[in-house]
Amino acid sequence: MSDSNSLSIILCTYNESNRIKQSLNEIKNTLKNWSVPHELIIIDNNSNDGTKEMIKDFKYRNSKIFINKKNLGKGGSIKKGISLSKSQYVMIFDPDLEYNPNDIIAMYDTIIRNKFDFIIGSRRLGRKFSLLEIIKDKNKGITYIINYAGVFFLTELINFLYGVKITDAASALKLFRKNFINKIKLNRNGFNLDFELVCKSAIHKGSIGEVAVDYFPRSKKEGKKIKALTDGFLSLICIIQDRFFSDVQK
Repeated sequence: MSDSNSLSIILCTYNESNRIKQSLNEIKNTLKNWSVPHELIIIDNNSNDGTKEMIKDFKYRNSKIFINKKNLGKGGSIKKGISLSKSQYVMIFDPDLEYNPNDIIAMYDTIIRNKFDFIIGSRRLGRKFSLLEIIKDKNKGITYIINYAGVFFLTELINFLYGVKITDAASALKLFRKNFINKIKLNRNGFNLDFELVCKSAIHKGSIGEVAVDYFPRSKKEGKKIKALTDGFLSLICIIQDRFFSDVQK
């Protein structure tokens, strides 16, 4: 895709059989009449619940499907997607029904209009749901509160250590210029890649913006995979390492 404003959308999946069909169809219906040249890069991490079979049946113009022979981790699949992308802009979008496909267009319009190197879809800026209702939900309340507190702390730590002003470093919606991200050496393979992307973009003096996005959090029973303590600790190590011990190639 040689168009100067083309977009590659990376969709990483793992054991999402209860949600993947609806999510992909929502993305398809949102983008089918969009005039911007775009491609979908769908990468499955060797799911064992039928997800990869569902993905193989998905049909959409300019969609590419890759099934990993082994689980590379979410970060590993994102890095693979970046290397496979053929567009001038690259976006990470989680196809798990927690995010709204309309925000793909909103984020793209923002990065084009403001000429950012990198933008984040912030759930804190765009919180349109009732926090009180989620706290009262016995299935989501505790999980959401722990995750929210962890993301808040890690984001504010990044702001302090890297001199940036962002609100949601952990968001699964990220969009960047391909020639900017190609300058960055990415090492992480897990959920902590979200933080590595932010930290190293700051180190490389990239212009970072944010866009308010919708968010519909789910519980562990609904398939939430991130482990607050384990993944939070690994993300904390990532933030500190990249700030003080990084081998970033400037």
